[in-house]
Amino acid sequence: MIEWFTEDSFVPMVVGGMLTLAFLGLAFYFYDRTMLLVAIVIAILTTLTVVIEKTIVTDKEQLTAEVKNLASAVQRNDLAEVLRYVSDSREDVKSRIQAEMPLYQFKSCRVLKVIDFEIESDRRRAKIVFVVFATGTHPSYGTRNAHRRVTLMFEKTPNEQWKFYDYDHEAATQGYRL
Repeated sequence: MIEWFTEDSFVPMVVGGMLTLAFLGLAFYFYDRTMLLVAIVIAILTTLTVVIEKTIVTDKEQLTAEVKNLASAVQRNDLAEVLRYVSDSREDVKSRIQAEMPLYQFKSCRVLKVIDFEIESDRRRAKIVFVVFATGTHPSYGTRNAHRRVTLMFEKTPNEQWKFYDYDHEAATQGYRL
């Protein structure tokens, strides 16, 4: 319901800025002190609204930051850091990553677009599907660029951290009609 407020401060900032400018214009046009005070109050309320919005971190914002940090760890080829994002209860997933990641030497890894974002109603699990662009070297293929569609399944730990418990990746165009 209030996602427009908690996810992005752009709308309150624009509305507040426009109202402030309108009342400032009226105050100077009519030489009206009341309009000037209204403009000042609106400017203060807009500033407070933006500050409050910035202090509220939603699950979606947390997960988006986790995905970007994970991509950064992959780019640095930091296996230990990547494994910190995996749920402690999923040794099988950690083993898959430990087997797969050393095969590549990444030069870059960027999240291009989030395709799907689902948080379950109990707010304990989430699924994120996104596209990454990576450049890396593989012993069999040499250096290549790749667009990959990545699916991460997250769960919230008892200490309120998001960790992924399963993942999949495939060519970004796989399964789509061109």
